[in-house]
Amino acid sequence: MKKRMDKWGKWRLTAILFLSVYVIVMLYNVYKPLPENISYESKEYLVSEKDIDFFYNVSGERNDEKFFKEEIFTRTLEIIDEAEEFIVIDYFLFNSYHEKDKEYPGNVKNITDVLLTKKRENPDLPIIFISDEVNTSYHSHSVPEFEQMKAAGIDVVITNMDPLRDSTPVYSGLYRMLFSWFGGSHNGWLSNAFAETAPDMTVRS
Repeated sequence: MKKRMDKWGKWRLTAILFLSVYVIVMLYNVYKPLPENISYESKEYLVSEKDIDFFYNVSGERNDEKFFKEEIFTRTLEIIDEAEEFIVIDYFLFNSYHEKDKEYPGNVKNITDVLLTKKRENPDLPIIFISDEVNTSYHSHSVPEFEQMKAAGIDVVITNMDPLRDSTPVYSGLYRMLFSWFGGSHNGWLSNAFAETAPDMTVRS
């Protein structure tokens, strides 16, 4: 009986220590100091209605047929074509993975092709493409479009989320304690949680 109590006491102490560290890690990453220069407030600008253009995208179905109106995408391609000094483009979601039974416009391929053409025709033009690690299913695999851009001399920047505060602390506390130490790997074996056509994910991701 005494041995059982001792064993139970050790488990209880271990659980208390684990929960204490978990809570400390979780709270620190919610309230930790933010890096410098990530928040910027510009001065106010007064413009007339003549100086403002509004671009929008619309997708849906009409008479049982899908339709896409892509004003933002069309204007993006025009801006890339018009660029003379540099290009900085930021896309949060940028990959060609999707659900098998759904149809989407080929925006990712088209933007990639236009950027590659622009770089080929203007080798000295700086092009920076900023995106998020969600496109790699959090380091489970590469993104072919990113690799094409890198090979062409375009700077592909994947946002480093680690210095930022955690938006899902209950999960990320465990992630930082137990999984973040294992590093990245492209040898996934779990079905991708984001899209059916995307490569498999690792347990860590």
